[in-house]
Amino acid sequence: IILPEETPGQLGERLSELGADLLVETLPKYLSGEIQPQAQDDSLSTYAPMIAKEEGKLDFTQPAEALERRIRAFQPWPGAFLDWQGQPLKIQRAHVDSCGGLPAGQRCVVGGLPAIAAASGCLVLDEHEARAALQAFVFPGSGLAEVLASTLRTSQGIHTI
Repeated sequence: IILPEETPGQLGERLSELGADLLVETLPKYLSGEIQPQAQDDSLSTYAPMIAKEEGKLDFTQPAEALERRIRAFQPWPGAFLDWQGQPLKIQRAHVDSCGGLPAGQRCVVGGLPAIAAASGCLVLDEHEARAALQAFVFPGSGLAEVLASTLRTSQGIHTI
């Protein structure tokens, strides 16, 4: 079972521990002849194509829940990102919130964090890689409040930018 907020790296670590335990249990039975290996039925297998880096680009016409899952799924590679002024902004962790019916792609601030409205819901950016040029727009504590103070409108506790 994949846990609700688990990334591939975390899942891999957890499965490696389970696999090690299973190996300790199974190897003696195999060596004693108690169990026999069975070939995989290739007709039941599926092919997973290689993931391209471009697949990490977030499309805000999708629901926020799907975007949050994409961010987790693409950790650590290829990583999820959005374009900001022609540069990729890599997002490591986000959560879904409501944003009062803002149109997809509308930037806002939810709970003091940068967010972007999606097809349904809002994607709140919890953790991200910022280049200096992006920090003034995206990150709390980097001058966001001062830079945007005159342009913020309040609507149900959500500040649109």
